[in-house]
Amino acid sequence: LHWRGETDMSHSAHSLNTTIYRRGVVDMLAAQRIGRNHVHCLILGDLNATELRTLGVHFSASSSWLSLHSKATLLGARPGGLRSMLPAHLLDMDDFIGMIDFELGVRINYFVGAPFSSFSVMIALWRAAIAPSSNRTNVAVPGAHTDMVMGADTVDRLGAIFDAAFPFTERLLGDPCNRAHNASPLVRVQVRPEELPDAWVRPGETIHSTLPSMRHRLLHQQRN
Repeated sequence: LHWRGETDMSHSAHSLNTTIYRRGVVDMLAAQRIGRNHVHCLILGDLNATELRTLGVHFSASSSWLSLHSKATLLGARPGGLRSMLPAHLLDMDDFIGMIDFELGVRINYFVGAPFSSFSVMIALWRAAIAPSSNRTNVAVPGAHTDMVMGADTVDRLGAIFDAAFPFTERLLGDPCNRAHNASPLVRVQVRPEELPDAWVRPGETIHSTLPSMRHRLLHQQRN
């Protein structure tokens, strides 16, 4: 789970409704109880044991069947957590720590993301890129599944914008630029589908059919 219910989302211009978001997370995790008595959930990020317990309070209704974990709790209570295991020159590189969380998100069997988070969206997009088809199956992990928390979005509609700009599961319906434009007043640019560059996904295509050509064009541009 990539949890993004922190105050920078709720007590800011984004004004995320954390009650709706939290309920959506619990509902999605509860769906994983089918055929099992208990659900174990890894929270991405640098949460220590105390912070994880605080988050667990927010999920109190699920305390009987849900256990939360983080890198810190799984690796043991060593001072400094994961960072204490890294070379000194990487300790202050938050992007490097983020890369570890990104890889965990890509490789885990069931990923629940925040639709209004660009980090979650990029994980979902990469999981789609390595899947053999649009059936949400991750070829790297048999039976893998990707979901975004339903009904949760910020007041500036980041989730709707990302959904239009970075589709990862469904065929595009209509003009993706127009969808993003209609989602929020923050989006001012509108482009007709016929004007999209060849490397972009066009309406009716899936992200899986276009990513190989996108990679080829990017590599070609880098060489030149």
